Amino acid sequence: MWLGPPHKLSQTLTCSCSVSTAGCRKQHPPTLGYPIAGSATRFAVGSESFFFTDFTRGFGRHGEREATNLYGGKKMHAQLGSQAVLPKMPCSPFPSSFSSSSSPSARDGYLDHTTNVISYHLEDMVGSTQCVVEVQSFGPQGDDKDKIYERFLLLFKLDMPADGSLSLKMRAQKLLTAPDTHVSAYLRFSDATITKRDIPELGDASMSLDSIGPVDGKLGKDVRLQELGIYLQAPYLGEDAVRVAVVQDICISLQPRHACMGDWSIDDIRVEQKGDEETRHWRLCWAFERPEKAQDMKGLPYSDITGLFSYFLLRVDGMAVGRAYATEYVLQESVVEMLKGEGREVEVVGVGFDGRKVAEERVRLKV
Repeated sequence: MWLGPPHKLSQTLTCSCSVSTAGCRKQHPPTLGYPIAGSATRFAVGSESFFFTDFTRGFGRHGEREATNLYGGKKMHAQLGSQAVLPKMPCSPFPSSFSSSSSPSARDGYLDHTTNVISYHLEDMVGSTQCVVEVQSFGPQGDDKDKIYERFLLLFKLDMPADGSLSLKMRAQKLLTAPDTHVSAYLRFSDATITKRDIPELGDASMSLDSIGPVDGKLGKDVRLQELGIYLQAPYLGEDAVRVAVVQDICISLQPRHACMGDWSIDDIRVEQKGDEETRHWRLCWAFERPEKAQDMKGLPYSDITGLFSYFLLRVDGMAVGRAYATEYVLQESVVEMLKGEGREVEVVGVGFDGRKVAEERVRLKV
């Protein structure tokens, strides 16, 4: 992918699909603006028995204390290694143009496709990101004032068994309060059946489905879960964008989910100086202990380095200094300065692959 000025691109550049050396400049206009995404292949998310996302992006937002003490006043920081699986890129759901002279049937079709258009965007908050689902109409209400519209917003393509062995848990909240509206999460299966589960109106509540499978279909090894998204049933809601729901995280795993949890613990938190001369630096180190009678991990992610933990969230004096994907973390100079003298309280929080806090430990450290 050439990122330099167009006039400096080699005139003798060749391509296997071009007839002449100049052909490669003209034959690929669709990929000109999206050279990577245009050549990418999309696969179903998750594994045969596990899927999790909390919508974390490659850049995160932090609080004012972190900005002042750790990030030089900047409001966001890079966290490329922490990016979660993100929803399907949305496409335009309605026609790009419409003529007033079109036939009545064409006009009805246009109104149907431009009324209650449902979409999403990701909203960054301090320490997390949420998926915000919105609805908006791109034209006036039609003649049928009582018409109810159904809309499906696909978030993820999946390919998982629908034999009842998996469970779903989604932290989400319904925000739409207009009358005659219905908001739910939907699951679409390979036998063309759809299962819906209402999204709660309470904040920080969870919607769960203990056994994933088609309601009206037959459970079996041949039936697969293929889609997960948001379903909206509502009358005309106006031309202003209205929030329908927010989703914090989604987890599909073997049931029961608590079977993998035991008395895991974090201990031996310490600071160590490593390296020689110019490479000398301080690291925060710790260890974790697996219980003697740990439950079976079948079907769930497990790391030889971090065990049941997906990552460790590190806090110093109450400030989030970063995530670690091993049992040690290189400390920034600003954090080292904080640990001098009387020291500060250091906290290590172990987070599981399903987003739950598994263990935590606090200790006062100084260098």
